[in-house]
Amino acid sequence: MKWTPEEIALLKHLYCNTKMPYEKISAMLNRSTSAIKTKAHDMGLQYNNGLPLETKVDSFEQWNVCSFVVEQMRKKKRA
Repeated sequence: MKWTPEEIALLKHLYCNTKMPYEKISAMLNRSTSAIKTKAHDMGLQYNNGLPLETKVDSFEQWNVCSFVVEQMRKKKRA
């Protein structure tokens, strides 16, 4: 399945800026952990590359924003 620009943007954010495990990222994007790792590698992303904690998604509010984006992408795919 082809990656949408929204999925790529969310993957880039979650993969690089959060402490979220591969399994949670894959669940949010409805992709396998292998697909997450492969796409991230192909894009040259570095997992949780040590950005300052204040840039990481570690609050409930930020998690809700990410969840909202994922839900909107899923609704768009169903339409």
